[in-house]
Amino acid sequence: MTTESKYALIDGFEIVERESRKDMPTKVKEFRRLSKNIKSMIHLLPRADIPEEELSGIADQLRAIASRIEKFPQRDMVRARSKCSGGQASLEDIYGLFDFDPLVGRSNPMCPELEYKIIDETVHATGNLGIAYQGPPDRIHGGVIASMFDAVLSRAEQLTGSLGFTGKLTVRYLKPTPLLTDIHFVARTEKKSGRKTVVNGTLSVNGEVTAEASSLMITLNK
Repeated sequence: MTTESKYALIDGFEIVERESRKDMPTKVKEFRRLSKNIKSMIHLLPRADIPEEELSGIADQLRAIASRIEKFPQRDMVRARSKCSGGQASLEDIYGLFDFDPLVGRSNPMCPELEYKIIDETVHATGNLGIAYQGPPDRIHGGVIASMFDAVLSRAEQLTGSLGFTGKLTVRYLKPTPLLTDIHFVARTEKKSGRKTVVNGTLSVNGEVTAEASSLMITLNK
C-alpha cells in the first residue's frame, strides 16, 4: 500500500508540509506565463522551416523585446539569498530566488518541466520533454538526463532534513530515452552518515528503466 506524504514539493524546489502551502504570488504567475511563451518558441525553432525573408524580421522583433527587458532594474539576488538563508524570506522572495533555477524553476524557459510528488518518502517526478532537449534524433540528450537526475535526487536528499550539494553524480544509461513521451523519475535516500548522503534513482518510460543514477550529497559545515 502506498501513501502520499504529508510533505509537498512546491514546484520542485521547496519541501513543506501540505497544511502550510500558500497561494502563489501574482507576479510569479505572470513570470511563468512569460517563460512558457518563450519556451514554446524555443521548442518550435529547431524544426521550423522559416523562409529566409522572414528570419530577419523575427530576429528584429525578438531583439526589440530583449531591449525592452534590459531597461528594467536587476533583482538583488544576493539580498534574496541572504533573506532565505536567515529564515526571513517571504514566499515571493523564495520564488524570486529559486523559480529561475535552470532545472526546477518554472520562470526559467530553459527548465525541463517535471511534476513532483512524494509517496512513501520517495520522490516521483514525471514529465514529457520536447525537441529543445534532443540529443540523438528523437532522443533526450544524455546531459539533460544527468541534470534532471541531479535535480530529482537532491529533492530526495532534502526529505532527510539536510540541504547538501552534489559531491558525485554517477549516471548509467541503459537505453535511449525518447522525446515526446511520458517519463518517470523515482529517487530515494539509501544511506546517511554524518555530512554524507547517498541517494539512488531511476528513469523509466512505460515501466521500463532507461537510466539509473546515484548521487553522493555533501552537507556544508555550519
